[in-house]
Amino acid sequence: MQPLSLHNPEENKTILTLIDIQLQTGYNQWIIDLSELNYINSTGLNLLISALSRVRAKSGEIVLLGVSNNIQQVLVLTRLQTLFEIKESKDEAIATFTKREKI
Repeated sequence: MQPLSLHNPEENKTILTLIDIQLQTGYNQWIIDLSELNYINSTGLNLLISALSRVRAKSGEIVLLGVSNNIQQVLVLTRLQTLFEIKESKDEAIATFTKREKI
């Protein structure tokens, strides 16, 4: 998933609905590519936390990809970087799930 913006509460509701639908079909491993975002506000942070909560409730995980320096700083300031796997490349993100399946 590669959202272009996480600042609109209505769009975020739609994203969460799509995640819920996919979770019902058993898809519980998510890579969220933030490479198109330069900044994130509380609405975007709320979306990420809500998504993570829903995915983990189904024994899944979210990996964030392409996190800019600005967003990384916000995640560190809010201590949310401890909740999310953050990877630099798509291959690293995919490998995160591959390692978990082997354990």
